[in-house]
Amino acid sequence: MDVTSSFRAPGQTALAVLAVAAGSFSLMMGVQASSLAWLWPATFLLVWAVAATPNARQSVELMITGPALHILPLLMLLSVLWSDVPMTTLRASVQYAATALIGVLAARLLSPRVFLVCLLPGLVLSTLLSLLFGRYVVDGLAGDMAFAGIFGSKNSFAFFLSLEATVALAVLIDRRQTLPFRVLAIAGLLLALPCLILARSAGALVTLLVASGTLLATLAIARAQAIDRAILGGGLMVVALPMVAIVGLLGISGTLGDVVRSLVEDVLNKDITLTGRTVLWEYAAPIVEREPLLGLGYYSFWQQGKPDAEALWRMFRIQARMGFHFHNTYIEAAVALGLVGALVLAIQVLRTLHQVIMVTWRYPEPGTAALVAIMVLLVCRSFLEVDMLHPFGIGTFLFFSIMAYSFDFAAGRYQDRMGSDRAALPADVPLP
Repeated sequence: MDVTSSFRAPGQTALAVLAVAAGSFSLMMGVQASSLAWLWPATFLLVWAVAATPNARQSVELMITGPALHILPLLMLLSVLWSDVPMTTLRASVQYAATALIGVLAARLLSPRVFLVCLLPGLVLSTLLSLLFGRYVVDGLAGDMAFAGIFGSKNSFAFFLSLEATVALAVLIDRRQTLPFRVLAIAGLLLALPCLILARSAGALVTLLVASGTLLATLAIARAQAIDRAILGGGLMVVALPMVAIVGLLGISGTLGDVVRSLVEDVLNKDITLTGRTVLWEYAAPIVEREPLLGLGYYSFWQQGKPDAEALWRMFRIQARMGFHFHNTYIEAAVALGLVGALVLAIQVLRTLHQVIMVTWRYPEPGTAALVAIMVLLVCRSFLEVDMLHPFGIGTFLFFSIMAYSFDFAAGRYQDRMGSDRAALPADVPLP
């Protein structure tokens, strides 16, 4: 049975719009370090419970359709069996699974174009609040002061700003968007870019440039004629091959390390350890070797009282003794879920990126191109941050939403109707 057929109760689309807007804002606010932080995940769950209620049975079917989407959350739940803190692992796994399921539901209730518009108000509002009530914090890795807005981490703030700029750009260039939303997109860009400079995150600026370039390039290539694509592809090869050859020659000559060091230190203004990240990665290696296959269990490492976690908190001056990670998504996955978990995650990331590019190739519009750009943003950040492994995290929510869009495309659940909202909706879903 195609569970995407005739599932919406009257008014459910409007509820889904509100749920994405309010829910995504709640996920961002949830990273604040305060005694009331639990209110934001509760709000996220509440608004989505309201959105799913009008047609609860079909909403559940939409969330669980496609077992391949749920391999990673299931592995996390199974890790309760070998975790030395099983209740902590169970709680975090259930929270992660809930975030993933809701991300899938959002993708199956709304087209990418509408989904993006729903994200924009919360992103802009969080930036406004940051400018009004934001503060500077000490960066635990670099040890210097950086503007973190209303959030506890400059890296989280920089991620939200990069996401805001990417979404705003997609909304702005979409001629089918209404004037108020395009004006809001201009405001989002004008707010995000200066705040990124205040956050002093060179990595976020680089990933934003890559994501924005990906959005525009993907859209241009997807809309081009076959001969134009061939010419463009040939041009890219002419540019890429010499670059690959230069990198190869530098490697053979033994000077590649010096070039990389110069890039990191002089261009990105970072120390060669990437402000301590390489130290974290070296520390993680023997931990992975202890349980290489299935890991220690999801969310079981960063617990107070564990010698390794306590040592790293002291090393990086994390006085709260919580909320830290290895600053690499795949290393974090390997520690928690072993090489099996890291491999599952890597395969899902690559498959999603490939399939969402195929979606844009067939339906070349800003909404689908933005999904590619956001996925590229997540992939770029995955080597230095951990956005896709947090329960009640906006990165996790977006990852599973984009995965659901790409899965439905691969499964043939898309209408062949170029350029419309239905072009990115599961088959037989009525338009709002």
